[in-house]
Amino acid sequence: RNHRMLVRKWDECKRTLSNRYTFQEAERLGWYVGLPHAPSGFIGTELVRIGIEDDREYAGDDFVALCGLVTSDGYAGGSESAKSLVSFCCFDPKRYDMVAARAHRLGFVEQPSRKGVWNTYRIGLANWFRVNGYFGQPHKAQNKKVPDIIKWAASSQIRRFLEFFGDKDHAESNVRFYSTSKRLIDDLQELHLRIGKRSTVGYRGPREGHVISSSGRFAASPGCWQLYVSDTDH
Repeated sequence: RNHRMLVRKWDECKRTLSNRYTFQEAERLGWYVGLPHAPSGFIGTELVRIGIEDDREYAGDDFVALCGLVTSDGYAGGSESAKSLVSFCCFDPKRYDMVAARAHRLGFVEQPSRKGVWNTYRIGLANWFRVNGYFGQPHKAQNKKVPDIIKWAASSQIRRFLEFFGDKDHAESNVRFYSTSKRLIDDLQELHLRIGKRSTVGYRGPREGHVISSSGRFAASPGCWQLYVSDTDH
């Protein structure tokens, strides 16, 4: 109740909200107040070149796109036999050409037997993603996070990261992002605030499983977190 909030107080004399923001304790807010819009005007630091130890240098925009691809639909190998592997995929026909062109620029090779899956074997890059793309072990989807460097990139590069982030509805409006990692969803919400967009977080529980007829294996859909991006900044 003593939390200090920045609000526009209700002005009873004018029967409208004040045009000035002031700090008020939560228990004294009254029946109606105005909250700030989403922040805007964040500039950040334009990433021009990124050098990865034991790997190579990347153009900033290329590396931001790579982070979006690996964070959403990829991984860095966690086992001893695959510790130099970095992989990502894209099975959406509308996004395939965009991802394929970027993968080629980044030196990733598409698997001949699996169209839409790209791999590279670079120990330095794999180490970087294991350190910066996860907040704990095992290095699996539920422990993913947005690399911190993305949060301080230029607004245009944050948008590029979100463009290449694949785990979402690809509609023109009412965009939703998905992840089994609550930390990743929180990070995505922060990125949207940095480009002036509001969003809300929800949770969808596990879905009923079924048996895959071709293999006889039982498949179940785990619960996942969702981020709903608003069309407005109100």
